[in-house]
Amino acid sequence: MYGIAALEMSTEVYQNITNRVCRPLLQRLAQVHSQQNDPRRALPYLLSMLRAAAGERRRLNELLHVSQLAARVYTSLGRFAQAEQCLKRAIAALARNTQSRQAGSRQEGTRSSNDAPRQPAEAQQLPPGDKSAGAAEGSTPRRGDVRRAALVLQLARLYVDSRQLEACITLLERESDRLALTEGREAGRITVLKLLCRCYIKKRQLHKTRHCLCDLQLAFNKREQDAQLARSRLEATLSAASEKDSAQGSRLR
Repeated sequence: MYGIAALEMSTEVYQNITNRVCRPLLQRLAQVHSQQNDPRRALPYLLSMLRAAAGERRRLNELLHVSQLAARVYTSLGRFAQAEQCLKRAIAALARNTQSRQAGSRQEGTRSSNDAPRQPAEAQQLPPGDKSAGAAEGSTPRRGDVRRAALVLQLARLYVDSRQLEACITLLERESDRLALTEGREAGRITVLKLLCRCYIKKRQLHKTRHCLCDLQLAFNKREQDAQLARSRLEATLSAASEKDSAQGSRLR
């Protein structure tokens, strides 16, 4: 108790002297109050961290992380509208950051192409299949897509908890393909289908629930098949490596 009071006093004194917030102290206070199951007292410190991070582009990661924490606190307090606002603002901030990065990359690419020597026209054209090689389904998701998927899924769960079921269904239907590619085809599909099943059950839409459960079973079966195939390939690779080592050892003897 005295330790928390000392931290709070230190934060207040620091802010009065420097007219700035001390992020480590705010983070520590929010963490302590959360560990003490006192979300009401943790919330003001999280909001102070949000305000401090909102004005600086370099602190986007902090903004996203604190937005998720604040949304969880709001949800635990039953303040669903504020939780939704936190998540939507974080998604919008991430989108603005992505757009600005893409604009900078395009400008840099245009500058580089203008400076580079001209190539023959036939050398500039790529085969149709090569243009989409970087966006293949099996490629590694970009970091921004992974962070966006986490925010979208938290927003979908918030809609379920607040019984905004139509909003959840609309969100998942709009984002399902993107979530599947981000989390892995079957894992992402399973996550989306589980949330949709919860929505349909709460809405008493038994036909859609049954259909969704069938799709979920197919997705689970497909994931198990993929796991068995991966295990078989791994065992074959290990077996081949073992045989190769044995052959090399026998030649050395």
